[in-house]
Amino acid sequence: MDKEKKPKDKLKEYIDTTGQLPNRQLKLGVWYLRHKILLARIGLGILISFCASTVGFSLWKWGEYFLVGYWEDNRRLGLGQIALFQNYEALHESFGARDLRVTENRLFNTTDRRYDLFAVVENPNARWVAKIKYRFVFADGATETRETVLLPAAQRPVAYFGLESESFPANLRLVIENIKWAAVDNHTVADMAEYLDARSLFLVDNLAFNSVGENGLAVPALSFSLINQTAFGYWEPVFYVELLNGNRVVGYIYLFFDKIISFETKPVDLRYFNEKVAFDNIRLIPIINYFDESVYIEPGQK
Repeated sequence: MDKEKKPKDKLKEYIDTTGQLPNRQLKLGVWYLRHKILLARIGLGILISFCASTVGFSLWKWGEYFLVGYWEDNRRLGLGQIALFQNYEALHESFGARDLRVTENRLFNTTDRRYDLFAVVENPNARWVAKIKYRFVFADGATETRETVLLPAAQRPVAYFGLESESFPANLRLVIENIKWAAVDNHTVADMAEYLDARSLFLVDNLAFNSVGENGLAVPALSFSLINQTAFGYWEPVFYVELLNGNRVVGYIYLFFDKIISFETKPVDLRYFNEKVAFDNIRLIPIINYFDESVYIEPGQK
């Protein structure tokens, strides 16, 4: 009895006469079709295993945190709160302006029933400009509201000139009603000290003191030359002339110009209407907002 002949694999006898479907590619395509379902099941199994392992690991870690880590975090937070509050000032300085400081109140009697009121205010912020509304209050009343600007890192008097009062304004204090802060960008002003120094270089020369007759009284007087040694001209600049007797402040005089141009010298002749006050030196305090472009005289303007 003849043995049963094994059928020939006709795929091996395939010859591609077109050159578009080689024998090897044909074999791979047939193998893929025969195992397509198995491959899909294997891929699905791998995906399910991956999802189960990652989700399971996440659930395990979340459970561990709620059982152990959550309480540990609360304990550490409680221990760290003291340090957090101790560093609040440093954090506030980084993200916002620190409060202004009023260091001294001053009152000067100029003429009969008239007073000049002052408070020395410090802006401790190196890169913040403070625009403030303020008034002075005292035992029998209060002044009108005034406005001024305190430059970064400035300490200077804030004033109310010529208060008329029948009684002495006792218990004087400054009340700041409103503050508007403006931060100075590092890209705009890189070196703050250099920026301010270049714009506030005003010199006093030929200072002289004397006494002149005014309304039948011999009142203290002073004259000097004010020199603008900056490269900038200013519209309506204001100065406080601080009167000194030795190291003691004995009064202030308000000084105003319509304008002062770069490198200009202004002659100044002033009176202080209190014949009882003696002074032997002065300090010039510019009250100019150098960050306000409208105060500058543009080149060519007169």
